[in-house]
Amino acid sequence: MEAPARGAETKPPQETLDCASGPAARTFGGTPWLVYACSDNHSVAVMSAPGSKAAPFYFMFSWQNGSYRLVGEGTGNKAATDAAYTALHALPIAGIQGLWACAKAAKH
Repeated sequence: MEAPARGAETKPPQETLDCASGPAARTFGGTPWLVYACSDNHSVAVMSAPGSKAAPFYFMFSWQNGSYRLVGEGTGNKAATDAAYTALHALPIAGIQGLWACAKAAKH
C-alpha cells in the first residue's frame, strides 16, 4: 500500500449513484422527457425522450450539501434544451422531490 504524496488530498471513495428507477414521462419546455429517480433518494436524471428534438440531451438534479444543483449536457436542439432548462430551473425543491417520487413509483 502506498502512502499519499506530501500535500496530496485523500478523498473518501464516492458512492455509486444508480438512476434506473422509472421512467416517468414529463414535458418540460414543450418537449417530452423521461425522468429517473436516483439511489441517493434525492437526485433526479431527466433524459430526452426517444425521437425528441432535444435528443440527445440529459439534465441532472444532483443533491449536494442539502440543496440541488442542475446541470445538463448533450447535443440536442438548443432552443428545445434551453426551454427545458428554464422550466426545470424554475422548479422549487418540492417540485424536484415530486419528480423523484413519480419516477420511483413508475414501472419499467
